[in-house]
Amino acid sequence: MNSTKDFHKRIFEPEIAVSLAYLFFLAAAFLSFKIPVTRKYLLSSFSSEPSVMAYLTTLIGLVIFVASTSWGKKIEVNRPFAVLGAVFFTSTAVVYLTLNIHIVLALLAGGGYSISLYYLSSQRKFQRLTKIVFILALFFAFTILVQGIPILSSAVRAKTAVSTSRALFHGFGVFAGALLVAFYSRRKAATAVTVLVIAGLLSGFKSDAIAIILSASIAGLLLGKISLRAMTLTAVAITFILTVVSTFIALVAHGVWNIPPFLYPIYRFGFTFSVYSKIVETSLPFGALHGQAILSTTQEIVSTAVLGYTQPHIITSTLFGPLTLDFGLVGLIITAVFIGLYLGLLKRDTTLRTCLYAMALTHVLILIEVGLQLSSIMFLFSMMYLSIREIPGHD
Repeated sequence: MNSTKDFHKRIFEPEIAVSLAYLFFLAAAFLSFKIPVTRKYLLSSFSSEPSVMAYLTTLIGLVIFVASTSWGKKIEVNRPFAVLGAVFFTSTAVVYLTLNIHIVLALLAGGGYSISLYYLSSQRKFQRLTKIVFILALFFAFTILVQGIPILSSAVRAKTAVSTSRALFHGFGVFAGALLVAFYSRRKAATAVTVLVIAGLLSGFKSDAIAIILSASIAGLLLGKISLRAMTLTAVAITFILTVVSTFIALVAHGVWNIPPFLYPIYRFGFTFSVYSKIVETSLPFGALHGQAILSTTQEIVSTAVLGYTQPHIITSTLFGPLTLDFGLVGLIITAVFIGLYLGLLKRDTTLRTCLYAMALTHVLILIEVGLQLSSIMFLFSMMYLSIREIPGHD
């Protein structure tokens, strides 16, 4: 029994979980150009398969990530207000760049978010904390859905993609998913997590729903609340979202979609990695946009600067894509070191800290396909602040 628990903990060590997930992503991207159906559509968008250099730089990034993770585990961070300052700065920047509002309003929004984190960090009755976070997640889901159902309309979905409500729903939803599993009975947690997942799907973004499922499942495994066998349900749910739901979203967006649902994830991974390959072609060794990509909170700059679209679209470019586009090999190294150090620094010596680690790891796993963004950095700093503010040994 102990060996099984040790295996659970070991497989979710950051250097193992992220590396295995990234290698799976690379294998699927490679396979996408070998399957006739997906190859046909990928070559209609890209003139050739991803380059050897794209694979090589990714593997170099992974090696640096693993080394940085080991380094991070040896470091203690005990400056919560310095981290809260980073949260304030990044949240203000995200609001200002996304909404293009007056800087004073952006500062107020960033300050409000930082104060709310400070309030949450002061909560020691964890069931109460879970209720607060769960209600906040549902509230922001409601603010999205009251304006239309994004999964049923590509126009509404495009508007939702760059909304503050969507970012806040994602953050609070993932937080609530982990907390529910940790501090409530299995039945109550399963019901509440299902509600959050449905809200995420209706909001039109499968990554939000998958993140909630993964965060709850990883936290449950690390805390011994759910078994590895129960992860079968998690795998089924994620597979359903990546195939059937993804195909439905593509049909709504394009009107016609000829790729079978079971091949959609492979096609998507192939497309995203092909974008990264184009970035490698245009940005090595010293970068091309010098900060514009990481500051593009909508990720639309990739579509125009890399793919030459006349009409901007949200385009994913892998974890290493944005900063590689900005600063070339230096940007790739910065990404690998930042993510590695960050995941290594997060401790798992209390129930709450384990939940926060599960959230952060989940977010990084999602970023493998989506790409590092300024909003992601804000989210990761938020988790670090809450983790540092947690009283060691207090459950």
